[in-house]
Parts: sequence; C-alpha cells; structure tokens
Amino acid sequence: MRRKNILLVLLDGCRAQSLGCYGYTARDTSPAIDRLAERGLVAERVYATSNCTMPSVISMMTGVYPALHRATATWGYYDGKYPFLPEILRSSGYQTFFAANAVTAMSPEWGFIRGYDRAYRIGKENNWFKDSAEQARGVRKSSFKHQVKQDLFRIARRYFPDKSEDVRMSAQLKWYRGNDMGGAKSVDCVGRMLKERDQDKPFFMYVNLPVTHHPYLAPAPFVDTWGKFQVTRNLADLNLVPGEFYGRNEDLTQEERRTLVQMYDTCVRYADHCVERIVSMLQAANVRDDTVVILAGDHGGMTFETKKFHGSANFTYEPEIRVPLIVVDGQKGRSTSGLRSVVDLFPTALELAGVGQSFSPVQGKSILSESAGHHAVMADYPRWPLWLAERAGDKSNLLRFWQTNRTMVASDGKKLIWLDSGRHELFDLNADPDEQRNIYDSDTGLPLIERMESFYTALLGPAGRRLEIYDHADIGKGISELPPMSTINPSFNPESIVAV
Repeated sequence: MRRKNILLVLLDGCRAQSLGCYGYTARDTSPAIDRLAERGLVAERVYATSNCTMPSVISMMTGVYPALHRATATWGYYDGKYPFLPEILRSSGYQTFFAANAVTAMSPEWGFIRGYDRAYRIGKENNWFKDSAEQARGVRKSSFKHQVKQDLFRIARRYFPDKSEDVRMSAQLKWYRGNDMGGAKSVDCVGRMLKERDQDKPFFMYVNLPVTHHPYLAPAPFVDTWGKFQVTRNLADLNLVPGEFYGRNEDLTQEERRTLVQMYDTCVRYADHCVERIVSMLQAANVRDDTVVILAGDHGGMTFETKKFHGSANFTYEPEIRVPLIVVDGQKGRSTSGLRSVVDLFPTALELAGVGQSFSPVQGKSILSESAGHHAVMADYPRWPLWLAERAGDKSNLLRFWQTNRTMVASDGKKLIWLDSGRHELFDLNADPDEQRNIYDSDTGLPLIERMESFYTALLGPAGRRLEIYDHADIGKGISELPPMSTINPSFNPESIVAV
C-alpha cells in the first residue's frame, strides 16, 4: 500500500486564538482552515518551545526541546546532533521539498534545510545562494545604492524632520502593501514542486507561510477585508521600525489598539487564502486524497494585550506561544484536549509515514495515538548575549527586557514564567486565561519551580537545576567565522537550492 504524502504548512507567527476552529469569533479569519479542521484532528492545547522561529521549528523537526538541540534562538544554528525529520523520511523513500522566505533563521548555512532534495528560497537577498566570501561568513552587505539612500535619508531627517518622517512612513507602507514577506511565492512553489516530484515516490513538503508574522500588514486587497483603517505614525513605526516606537516610550490609543488587532486579523485571513490555494493545487495535481496536510504554528504574536508588547520574542504569554496544530487526514473532524507541544509533530509525522520511532531521545508524543498528552510542556527564550545586544543597538525592543525567560505550563492549568530577574509570574489559566492576575508567591511558585528544575534535570542532568542551563553567550558569537557549510550541514547540496 502506497504511503501517504505529507505536506507541512508552517503558519509562521500565527496564534491559535485567532483561528475560528480554536474559538475565535470576532471576525471570520479562517474559513478555509476551519473547513479543513472538520476533516482532521485539532490539537486544542499546543505550545511552541520558544517564541521565535528557529528553536520551535527545529523542535518540530527533531522531537526534542531547545535545551537539547541548542538552536535556542535566531542567532543559533543547528549542529545536526539529532536526526532531522526530512533526513529520516528521505532515507525511508520519501522525496523531500522545502519552500521558505530568505531569512537568517531558515538559511542553508545555519543547518535548517538538512535532508531536502529540493529547496526554494524566496526573497530579494541572494547571498544565501552565492558561492562567495560573504556567504561563507554568513554576512549580508548592503549595496552601494542602499547605503547612498540611507545617507540621504539621514541628512533629510536632520534638516527636514517632519517631511522626512512622512516620506519614510509612506515608503514603508507602500513596500509592505506591495509585498507579503514571500507568502505568495511560497504558494507558487508548491505548484512547481508538485510538477517536479517523482510520481513513484511519496513526498514530504515543508512550506513556510510568514504572512501572519509581524509586521502586520497584509497585501491588497486583503488589507481591507473588514474595511479601511487609519495607519497612524505610531502603528507604522511599531510595525516596521519598532525601535523608533519604543525609543519614544510611546503608547497606543484604544483606537490604535483596535486597529492593530484588525491588521493582525487581515494577515490571518490572507494566510487562510494561501492555505486554500495550496489545497486547490493538491486537487489539481490529483494528490489531495493521498496527502495528509499538517497546519502548524511555530509561535504567535502579541497585539499590545500585555505590557505594550507587539509581535513575539519578548515574553511567553499565551498569544506568543499558544499555537495551532491540525492534522488533516480526511477523517471526520475530531479533537484532542491533552497538553501538547510542537515537539509532538516529529513523532506524529513519523507515524503518518509509517516509520518506526527508533530515535533517542524523542520527547514528543504522537497526537494520533496518545490521548493523554503531557504532564507539562516547556518554552524557552534566552537572554541576549552581549555581543548581539551591542549589534542590535540601544533602542531594540528586546533589549528592554534584558533577562532569561523560561516558561512551564503544567497540566493542572498553572503557568509559570520564570525570570532570572526574580520577578516570576504565575497564572491560573483555567480562571485567568488572559493572564491578567499574577498569583506568584513562594507557597505556590516554589513547588512549580521545583517541577521545572526536575524537568530540566531529566533532560540535562545536574546542569538542569541552574537557570542558565547552558552558556547562551557563546551561541552564534562566531557568526563571522562559521565553519564550512559541509560541516554544519553535511547533507546540503548547493545544486538543490533555487532562488525565487
């Protein structure tokens, strides 16, 4: 019997609470995804292993937490210690494809595309595809034309501040309304990959849809799905140059906050349209019935709900790390309410492919055969190392929260955000799902911290009892001296990459 094709669509930056199949009713953001959910399995309580892309997706591909695979943030690369899902599937007879936008966290140099027969990299930056010294070092240099534009803008900003701000905001909005971070091209690549596939083999495809990632500006006509809205200077800066916004210590008005939510919802609606197009391509290629579609999120994003946060990579509140995980296998709609993590995607995909799980360690549990879920799940985001902080500059949003942020969600509904500053936060998600009341005290918090330490001790031995369970300062420090690509990613084949 022929094995099922597997298509993994990553909804980059999509939080579960903004999809209709997860209970969102304010707007009809996800009609196509909701229909797909009726033909599959919806995992209701799923958490990312971090609030940024690299750690969570590597956890999906290896079945282990960032504490083990060590790709702990956007500046860390995967060293290949644990087998990668596409590597396993390719070795078992699958043809493997990859399509994603050209961002650092998903570059060939950083080990992200291990095991793919064909990889489509989407974006204007082509350094990832050039056999050059810049590529080998992982460094992107601005073009001379770009540098001249930046110099002219700095001069204009000095002598004509009001006019230059209007020009800057207009140019930014025009660019983002005309571009979608690579979502449309990722969808087009699905059609190309379906044509290129070996029809005698099952396929595994990974498709990244970054359109729900901040900045929250969907392209026309989706940007006006629920009517036109006013993008103020505050909203433009918050979305496009957050350092400018936070540097002014600004707040949003209530109207601006409502507009920000609408902007995010339009992005979700556009992502839903992209998913609908992908499914149509499967049908046109006559492989829809033979393909299991997995819709998953790597992290979510904030819309100023808590502490004036926007996007991700600040704390680990529910909008940031509660993500969708839907397996569309053609069976009647069903759900599982057990506590889940994105590490569960790895064993789930292997079960769908009929591959035995003789891989150790695997900390995930298949959502197809395990109903109880986990007793606890983890999320982790480390302190920025000093070298990276200096590179980012003083106005970086992340640098306002100079601390290690680790979170445990327990099966009894307790959620602990453990901070190296000592200002820990504890929420009862059953009574307070919006995380508005911090109930942390030593009586309730310390036992949960002990559970967290025990969890990490089980992962890492005695080192797990320390908050800094590994030295984040050394991760990525040698970005300008990366080892050869063949060392980081032995399975990488330059001939397999196509720049789109």
